[in-house]
Amino acid sequence: MSKDVETMDLKEAQEWMEGKRSMTNIVPVEPIETRQERIAGADAAKTEQAYWILRFHGVLLEAEAEIVRQRDSILNIAGALEDALKRNKELEAKVKALEAKLDYWSIPHRGQK
Repeated sequence: MSKDVETMDLKEAQEWMEGKRSMTNIVPVEPIETRQERIAGADAAKTEQAYWILRFHGVLLEAEAEIVRQRDSILNIAGALEDALKRNKELEAKVKALEAKLDYWSIPHRGQK
C-alpha cells in the first residue's frame, strides 16, 4: 500500500459519521472563493469513506455471527451423533448378550433354521 494513502480506523469512521470531524483546518484557504465548496467536498468524501468502512465492518460482524451460529449447529449435530453412536454400541452389546442366551438354549433366531 502506498504511503500516500490515508487509512481510517473504526473510531475515526464513527467520529466522521457523528459529525465530530471536518476537513476545515486541512483544506488550504486560497482561493478563498471556493474554500467552502472544497471543505464540503472533502468532508463529503471522508464521510462516504467512513460510511463504507462502517458498513463493511457491519457485514463482517454479521458474517462472523453467522459462522458462530453454523458452528454451534454443527456442534449440536455432532453431539447428537456421538450420543446416537454410544446408544448404538449399547444396543449392539445387548443384542449380542441376547444372541448368546438364545444360542445357549438353542432357540433359532435371526433367520436360523
